[in-house]
Amino acid sequence: MPPAASTGRPRVYCSPACRKAAYEDRRAGRDTAVKVQLVDRVVVETVEKGIQIDHPRVICVETVLANPHAIREVLIGLSRLVGSKKITPNDEMFWDLVTSTEFLTEALGRAANRGTGGQDGRKDGRRPS
Repeated sequence: MPPAASTGRPRVYCSPACRKAAYEDRRAGRDTAVKVQLVDRVVVETVEKGIQIDHPRVICVETVLANPHAIREVLIGLSRLVGSKKITPNDEMFWDLVTSTEFLTEALGRAANRGTGGQDGRKDGRRPS
């Protein structure tokens, strides 16, 4: 509390805000009084909106094909879909996938033979699994 003046009545409250708060407390204690309290409240709301932009699917395909890790993830994902029976022989896509997988297997076999000079093995000496 700031030092009291040398004359007059001694201070009871340290500031006008404390004096007003005490008055409101006394006033709220009366039966007919209503306590008024001002509260500052800051409300911050963050809203995220996803916007779907249609673009040619070829852009996605080219992006995946440019990244060997993404290619591997797609192949593993396809294997899991078939293994979990989310893609079954009843689906038309299943048979397209079978045909594409056969073409991929043949292409991988030809590439492996080119890389090993026609031998049945890998360039690094490991056997194919």
